Amino acid sequence: MSDDLIRRIRARHELMSPGQRRVADHLLENYEDAAFQSAASVARAVGVSESLVVRFAASLGYEGFRELSSALGEMVKARLSLPERLQLAPPELTADIRGSDLLAHVVALDRTNLDGTLAGPTSTVLDSVVTAMLEARTIYLVGLRGPAYLAGLFGLLLDKAGADVVVVSQGDVVMFDRLRHVGDRDLLFAFTFARYTKRSLEALRLARARAAKTVVMTDSPTAPVIAEGDLVLNVRVASASFQHSYVAAVTVMNALVTAWTLRAPQRTLASLEAIEAVIPPDAFMT
Repeated sequence: MSDDLIRRIRARHELMSPGQRRVADHLLENYEDAAFQSAASVARAVGVSESLVVRFAASLGYEGFRELSSALGEMVKARLSLPERLQLAPPELTADIRGSDLLAHVVALDRTNLDGTLAGPTSTVLDSVVTAMLEARTIYLVGLRGPAYLAGLFGLLLDKAGADVVVVSQGDVVMFDRLRHVGDRDLLFAFTFARYTKRSLEALRLARARAAKTVVMTDSPTAPVIAEGDLVLNVRVASASFQHSYVAAVTVMNALVTAWTLRAPQRTLASLEAIEAVIPPDAFMT
């Protein structure tokens, strides 16, 4: 993500006005601070008008400076280690906070994640993702490190719904073993969030080289994997702790599975009946 944003700024640098170049240089040299500055603050820091800062953001494809500063913030987070993320916990979260207050804070943050995901572009591409899933011979689900659990859950649900699924949760040589049969009739669905793993990018590039369809679920419109995704699902994963919150990601997965069952009811029903047929009558407690 940082490479993408920096590359865009540098590519336009020679075409910028002197004022815009001052803004660009300020952001490149002080992005950790600029991520938390307003357009007015940046304008004062470099001696230009606030409207010029806003126009600068628009020239890079952002609706306004707030969106650009959010991208800068994601750049900062992408470079943070887990201990550094933990140290950025909100100051109101202390060891003596009441459980009810802590739960309320976490729920409110996840509600923001859900609302932000719903308001974003993800809902507009959901139908296309479902179509790609239904048309695929095999769906390869790539999730490395934390997202491995997302890939595993999604794989479990899609398998029950009648999909031919391969879950890839290891980023070493095993990953390439699992992907060796991927081809032009397949779909590779990758889960990747900051800090982005290089192996996820390699998996997507391999799939595209084999003419497979690719879907990316990620947390930023400027993530480095975006260029390798035919379809992109942006979800918010903000958390008060060291680890991302995947509530919005799971919700989008549930929406995809629900859409699958609605569009392929007979395929889903046949799979579920086959599962029930092999489960022993005494498998569950009464």
